[in-house]
Amino acid sequence: MLSKHAGAQLLKTASEPSEEIRFGTALYIQCTQVTPEPDRTLPIFTNPDVPAAVRTYYEHRYVPECDMDSDSNTPLVL
Repeated sequence: MLSKHAGAQLLKTASEPSEEIRFGTALYIQCTQVTPEPDRTLPIFTNPDVPAAVRTYYEHRYVPECDMDSDSNTPLVL
């Protein structure tokens, strides 16, 4: 990531950045762990005829929302 964004600095904290960082002019990259949260109401999960391999694919790769393990508890919508 840093090689693609040469002017950016890596934030090495999972907490929310300070206002100086959030609203400043410098570039930062902050990486955080997320947990996929698939929409289990989709037909791909509710239709018993859908093969397990297809269901597994959608559980891990077609995920429009993720849960961030942080103090803000704000979901990350992709």
